[in-house]
Amino acid sequence: MALINCDKHGKQGVIHLCTHLHKQFEKKTELDITHQIKKDLSGMTIYLCDECVDKNNLENIEILDFDDLQKIGDDLWPICGKCLI
Repeated sequence: MALINCDKHGKQGVIHLCTHLHKQFEKKTELDITHQIKKDLSGMTIYLCDECVDKNNLENIEILDFDDLQKIGDDLWPICGKCLI
């Protein structure tokens, strides 16, 4: 599992948000999470909105491979898992 050094919570598990969800997170509004991806091999947890899934042609997000992750990589923001709760 990837770790992030949070100013508030110290070292915690990292969760990746798409750009749209990150903007909602920054505004402290409720996140409109419509897709969750957990990659066991990499230990990544990624939350995406419908717009990002459609924009990147991720038809079957349950079986994303490395190329799919590269497509969305620049649009992901790491945040502290405890801050998301």
